[in-house]
Amino acid sequence: MRTLPLLLKVDAVTVPVPDIDSGLHFYRDHLGHALLWRDDATEQAGLGLPDSDTEIVLTTAHDYAPNWLVASVDEAAGTVIAAGGRVMAGPFDIPVGRVAVVADPFDNVLVLLDLSKGRYATDDTGSVTGVAVPDAGSCLNAGMSVDDEDGEYAPSPSQRSADQVAEYEGSGGTSGTTMRGYPVIVLTSRGARTGKLRKTPLMRVEHEGRYAVVASLGGAPKHPVWYHNLKADPHVQLQDGPQKWDLTARELSGAEKALWWARAVEAFPDYAGYQAKTAREIPVFLLEPGA
Repeated sequence: MRTLPLLLKVDAVTVPVPDIDSGLHFYRDHLGHALLWRDDATEQAGLGLPDSDTEIVLTTAHDYAPNWLVASVDEAAGTVIAAGGRVMAGPFDIPVGRVAVVADPFDNVLVLLDLSKGRYATDDTGSVTGVAVPDAGSCLNAGMSVDDEDGEYAPSPSQRSADQVAEYEGSGGTSGTTMRGYPVIVLTSRGARTGKLRKTPLMRVEHEGRYAVVASLGGAPKHPVWYHNLKADPHVQLQDGPQKWDLTARELSGAEKALWWARAVEAFPDYAGYQAKTAREIPVFLLEPGA
């Protein structure tokens, strides 16, 4: 059995339209979805969803299947075949990476996509101008570590978080290391949509040298943005004081989650209150050494 899931997330849901302008008129102009990119060469356009980084992709092709993001299309297609599925098309190159169409043993169609070449770059109108090539250290497809040499850092839109990260890192982990009297760590992840480095101060949950992070967002009804980053690319860097480690995030469940949830509440008691005020089950990730 695989230790990490094959399908990382739903990258896009394709919606067939007679032509891109008609599709944009309905989905952008009437339904209010923002245009992310438009590629007239492939007759496709991507639109955003406000509570998800999954895209709506308008296409003139008749294809309703969701696009599943994987680390490597060739490896994923091979895994599907070995498990009793079949390849219907590909793998073949596309501007942003590789794609294959496969079917599971029950004849459900899965479109597998990797972003090994990057993501679309656009101008101010949303028209595609090329592909933003990932940095050599990009870990989404290469399985490498995440650190400041791996790409462009995008500070948090929360000024408080951005300021604390700047103080924490600027002092070498000797200042800005607490929040409301409790110790914090800095988690570096890669943006699921942008590929830029994201740094988040989080409560320190540590036990015998192992760390967990809790996606509480203060008990908000939705997951924090960094949760989606870790689901798309589990390779992270953790800084605790002056020390840094390259680790792999694994979402916990069952008894293992219950154990680490208890440790998290012991480290920061407000987590119990956050869970009480939200209907969602707050996720917990264990950060482990590994590929």
